[in-house]
Amino acid sequence: MNFRGLTTAGASALAALALAAGCSREPERSRVEWSVMSTVAAVQWRSDGTIPSTDLAAVTTSNLFARVESLLNRFDPASELNRLAELADEEVVAQCDPLVRPCYQAAFRLRDETGGRFDPRWRGPGTLDLGAIAKGYAVDLAADWLK
Repeated sequence: MNFRGLTTAGASALAALALAAGCSREPERSRVEWSVMSTVAAVQWRSDGTIPSTDLAAVTTSNLFARVESLLNRFDPASELNRLAELADEEVVAQCDPLVRPCYQAAFRLRDETGGRFDPRWRGPGTLDLGAIAKGYAVDLAADWLK
């Protein structure tokens, strides 16, 4: 394309058209964040408009986080974590909600592999605390769902 002889006004109009055309192709960015597990979680995504409802990703992800928090919340006396704390490790794994079973299994395996340096019962016998491992597990669940 030859731009010689193009007036300043013409060049400005052409630049504005190119800019507008480029912007219209830029994916829309969205972000949703919420408080969960004593921190802030967020989902953000780009959409070119072909995905029918990106809100589904935010709702499903926040629901997964809320479910994990309700099951593994050491501050809630009625949580599964506290209800199962008095049981032996094998019984905890057998009786826990299948959604969080891999989280318990990983915590007990890490205790064994680290010689107790990581211990989900660090507060003493009859207690369980999955803390940060539960947060990471919720992220893994959300990532798997989003894939």
